[in-house]
Amino acid sequence: MIKLLSVDLSFYPSPYLTVTKGLTVTDDIVHDQEQKKFSLFIDGKEALLTYTICEDGIIDFTHTFVPPELRGGNRAARLAEAALRFAVDNGYRIKATCSYIKNYIRSHPRYQTHWLGH
Repeated sequence: MIKLLSVDLSFYPSPYLTVTKGLTVTDDIVHDQEQKKFSLFIDGKEALLTYTICEDGIIDFTHTFVPPELRGGNRAARLAEAALRFAVDNGYRIKATCSYIKNYIRSHPRYQTHWLGH
């Protein structure tokens, strides 16, 4: 079980705070680079967004899941925003196998120039 504390990161030059190798926390979203997922933990439940790193600088967002009891609070959108910001900040071209991410990109034009699925 991971316990996260709210931390004001506004003074950091980067939106990511490295906690341990391969693990970053932005607000209350955890990015685990080893397991290739973004997670949000609320009341012991995990909402998550998974991805794979492909050849030629492509990141493929494969799955987004929010447990039923956590739905309706923009949690999937917060995961999508953190993941897409990570992709853009790190120069990845974006593939979206996950239908939620496809729809998110369609409604957020700032990510469309990085998306391979226009």
